[in-house]
This record gives sequence, C-alpha cells and structure tokens, in this order.
Amino acid sequence: MRGPGTTSNFHVCIFSVVAGQVDSSTVNSDDASSSTLSLKWDEPNPRNGKILKYTVYYLDWGSAVGDDAFQEIPIEFWPNKNTTEDKSEIILDELKADNKYNVSIKAYTSVGSGNYSTPKQFQTVPGSKLHY
Repeated sequence: MRGPGTTSNFHVCIFSVVAGQVDSSTVNSDDASSSTLSLKWDEPNPRNGKILKYTVYYLDWGSAVGDDAFQEIPIEFWPNKNTTEDKSEIILDELKADNKYNVSIKAYTSVGSGNYSTPKQFQTVPGSKLHY
C-alpha cells in the first residue's frame, strides 16, 4: 500500500527500428559511359524488414568548389533517383562526360528508412570530341 510521500520508479525504453544502412564498400559501377553510371550494391545487413526501394543520391563533383564542398550540401538535397521495388542496381543517366559524382544510397523497408551510406565517388568517361 502506498501512502503520502512514497515514490514509484518507472523506466521507459524507447527504441526505433529502421532499415539497415547500405555499406558503401559494396557499391560498384560495372559500366560507365560519357553520360551514364551503372551501379550495383549489396543489401544492408541487417535489413530490418522487407526492402521496398532504394533511393540513390548523387552530386556532380564538378559543380562543387573545393574538395570538401559537396559536404556542405546535405545529401537529402542532392539529385536522386529511386529503384523499382527492391532492386539493388540502378542506371544514373543524363550525366556530364568525364565528370566525378559522389553517390550515397538509402534503403527503405517496411519498418522505415535507413541511414545514408557514406558517399563514394564514381566517374563518367570522356565524351567524343566533335571535329569540324
């Protein structure tokens, strides 16, 4: 029986389950042209639910000034493209020739979204020069 002056201790545990994070070391380009990058990666481990889609964020390194300038633009504001369903591959198109791009991937599962992968850099190949 509790009377005046007694206290009760309550412990509340709050935790959030989110999708796993894509390991940037597994992100690879198996084909590049002057205007496209074909990217593939491994599923996050752990996934924490069924993968619904991935969003691939990419930033034109040539539009950034200085080696660390891209870090000043938050990843959520980078141009992005979604995969269809749970496919862990995508082709980024309409890119500039002979240009570097920073790429980060975010997984979305039935329990929420994961963290952005550490950005990794890829490069398109030089385009052909027109001769007149």
